[in-house]
Amino acid sequence: SISIEELVEPTLNGCHFDDDERPELIQRVIELLRVVRDCWLIEGRSPVHIIYGTTYLSWKSLKPWIRSKVKLTEFCRLHSIEYKHTTVERVGEIFDVLKRLGQRIPGKEAFKFTKQNIAIYINDILTYNSSLLFDLNNHFKTTATSSEPSTHWTNTLKRRRKPAPTAPEAMAASADQQKDEEFSDTEINAYIRSKTEVKKIKKIKKIMGNDDSNDDRRHDQKDHESLYSKYIKVDGLDD
Repeated sequence: SISIEELVEPTLNGCHFDDDERPELIQRVIELLRVVRDCWLIEGRSPVHIIYGTTYLSWKSLKPWIRSKVKLTEFCRLHSIEYKHTTVERVGEIFDVLKRLGQRIPGKEAFKFTKQNIAIYINDILTYNSSLLFDLNNHFKTTATSSEPSTHWTNTLKRRRKPAPTAPEAMAASADQQKDEEFSDTEINAYIRSKTEVKKIKKIKKIMGNDDSNDDRRHDQKDHESLYSKYIKVDGLDD
């Protein structure tokens, strides 16, 4: 089977990088991919987005003082790479790996790594990645308790999408939204009866009440509806 390292050059062939810098960039990408593989972030993932993510961070690390603040959107635009949300997720995961490894560098335990300044330390992380990974693994083994699930620490680096709301949750959210909606004056007026309508309805109810009394309230709901319709037509409420 083809390794992800072998896919780097074909994937980046259509991207616009400086010809003089391209060999060094590809080598840096391959080195970073090996670290990513050691942290189990490649399995089950699209290699294209992983390669683009590592390329972005590798490119910044070649000239960190100049490129550290270049965002992924700008990077993709400059080098004719299609910007995808999946690539953003892969960059975030790789950054989390580099940050944890960087915190194992002596003197950097309390240092605040960001997506901007991490580029400055990528070269050191790659140079000492074996010892840093070994140290990080030991750190998690010694700090883990018996009550914690027996999963590898790298599983915490994989980002999972928030599940979509279920049908009942969506309906409840819609109902809450409707409760908060305000009615306009036009809508309110549509529900308010005029004085003429009120008088006619009172007249109908009075007649219906008398009929119920005279017939010992033997009319059922169907009779009431028929009588109601009769008086509506007589009094012109249908107009």
